[in-house]
Amino acid sequence: MKNKRQIVLWIVILISSAVFAQHRGDQLSFQGVDEQVNGGLESMAMGGAYTAMKGTIDNLFGNSAGLTAVNKWTFSLNGNYYKKTWWENQVYRPNRYFVTLPFYLEGLYVPDPKNNGVLDRDLALDSSYVVSSPKDWGKRVDSKEAADWVKEKSAPVFNSFALAVPLHLLERKIVVAAAYQQKLNFLDFDRNDSYLQPHIGYNGYEGWVPRVNGGDTLNVQWFKYLRERTGSLKSIRAAIATQLIANLNLSLAFDYTSGKSTDLLQLNKMGYFGLIDENRFFFTYDTLNYQEKGTSDFSSFGIEIGLQYHFENLSLGARISLPKILKRKWNYELSEQTAASLSKNSLSGEDRFEIPAIYEFGLVFRPKESFAFSLNYRYAPYSKGTYKLARPDSAFRPWVDQHSYAFGARYQINEMFSLMAGYRWQPSVFVPDGVAYTEHGPEKTIVSFGARLSFGSLGSIIVASNLQSLKYHDTYFSNTNYATEKVQNYSIGYVYQF
Repeated sequence: MKNKRQIVLWIVILISSAVFAQHRGDQLSFQGVDEQVNGGLESMAMGGAYTAMKGTIDNLFGNSAGLTAVNKWTFSLNGNYYKKTWWENQVYRPNRYFVTLPFYLEGLYVPDPKNNGVLDRDLALDSSYVVSSPKDWGKRVDSKEAADWVKEKSAPVFNSFALAVPLHLLERKIVVAAAYQQKLNFLDFDRNDSYLQPHIGYNGYEGWVPRVNGGDTLNVQWFKYLRERTGSLKSIRAAIATQLIANLNLSLAFDYTSGKSTDLLQLNKMGYFGLIDENRFFFTYDTLNYQEKGTSDFSSFGIEIGLQYHFENLSLGARISLPKILKRKWNYELSEQTAASLSKNSLSGEDRFEIPAIYEFGLVFRPKESFAFSLNYRYAPYSKGTYKLARPDSAFRPWVDQHSYAFGARYQINEMFSLMAGYRWQPSVFVPDGVAYTEHGPEKTIVSFGARLSFGSLGSIIVASNLQSLKYHDTYFSNTNYATEKVQNYSIGYVYQF
């Protein structure tokens, strides 16, 4: 009996591995890790277009070569308040094979357990076969009002503390800087109330499910699926910068990142559809609840090289993040419950993601002393990375390349007050199901604003905000899932020079 339970448990584990790639295209081992941010508020306010900017402590997080223009001891302290909202609307469409099956998946018809195994076409003759009207009639299918579910999360968090110190060694100016930063708050969540195994409307996982012929029956399992990751990553960052030759600055930065997340995955079975020849089917309630719950410990060590060259009204910058390894050590408690039994097991392992070099280039144009306009381009060739996973996952899909563009502007009104704004266009690292182009993910847009208020010898206060929006849809023969993620960030910081 114990061996049979272990076999069933491993079958469910393999199903759950496929779930991580199903529906959203997110990664099994490293979901949410791509959302890491830097700790500079001016950089945030300018949309991240900071690679060629110079002279502030924010350069420690953007391009540390710009630290060379820091002339006084400088420290900064800042915090952040965030709010993230997810929603999704899964729209199932009747088709000529199983016309009424979407009524079940959309919740328009709720079957009575006493009718388990009864053909749908026989139930339709009964007066108790009541189909409700779709809730999203007259609403945009991707709107919050039409969503099947809405999830919100918000919290205030400490962001970073940084210190930069200019020194003179052997008649050469050198600036050293260090920071402690909360680099990432895990805000990873996914929910799918109609996860099907096998998925009869998509061939990306098992291939096309063959039509049932003759007296055969194909059972399609129906689960409610939920995945959530919470926690944070923190980093210790250090850099040294100097002027190599006239107008050319060089820097070397080091970043050690580590942290822990609490992970949860649930598959709660609703039942199964029995598909029969001649477009007939039945539904039967069933119990099989599977859960993975535990922790993941992340760590990585990175080295960055920064360059800046300054003309009179123009600055050029480049930053290269050398290849590094991101590790995830995980420990999970697994449980599988049926109507008759409950079994538990423990599983642990280490996943490794060998991230290739990442390149970033920037330009700053200053038509006059009080105004600066910046451009940024970042190329992350994640498709060249390699993965080593502790357990098999036939549905695992690697991250795709990112080509990110950012635009920023800063206008200094007077000695006390300056304004900043920015815009960033950044593709996601996953590819939705059913899309025509699989080389890049759906685009996230980020609009940023900020201001700096200086009080002379008392220091400066910086406020920054950005609004992030990501919309996409997974497309199948049977349904389309319209997903939306929105993030609001509000930050405040203090900078002091002495």
